[in-house]
Amino acid sequence: MCSGRIGLNQMRISARSFCHAFIVWLAVANPAAALQSACSDDPRWQAPHDDGQVFYLQKSSNPNTVVYAMQFDDEGKLKRQKPMTAYWRRFAEHGQRMELRFLERILAFDIQYSVIDAAEPAYRANLVAYPAMKATVEKVDGGAYRAILPIGGQPALLDCIYIELRETDFIPKILHVDLVGRAVNGSEPVRQRLLPP
Repeated sequence: MCSGRIGLNQMRISARSFCHAFIVWLAVANPAAALQSACSDDPRWQAPHDDGQVFYLQKSSNPNTVVYAMQFDDEGKLKRQKPMTAYWRRFAEHGQRMELRFLERILAFDIQYSVIDAAEPAYRANLVAYPAMKATVEKVDGGAYRAILPIGGQPALLDCIYIELRETDFIPKILHVDLVGRAVNGSEPVRQRLLPP
């Protein structure tokens, strides 16, 4: 398939070179082809891979993603005043970062946390919209910070939260929330569906 020669505007390149260039372009211009979300089977939903990322949240309404990440200073040390942050990764556009809006922060997507171990920085954290679901955020093997909470009845590293919505006039209705991660003891995938009350 990728052999022979083709002509493009008086320029001749091999079909093989063209195929390789096209594959590279796909990976750069459309990262969704390479970085499928763990939360959704829809190929438009991408998995972010940001520095300090702990987990991410996605909704069925569009592929924009809220990334939850640790913040580090210029020397690579954890910021003690505000060690965790949440922001949009706008995959429906060009994948650019955008800060949460005021109402998104105070009513839905921001994260609340408290220090549970200052020496080995560890935190108890929850989403503003769901204070009952608490996670421990701490360093795991490899030095990355991860959120640990029960998923499917066992301790797990949270990869993502997926919210299935039904769009309504003003406030979307939540149909269910999926927690997706990997078991702490081993790395088998785990998933749990939460239904609204």
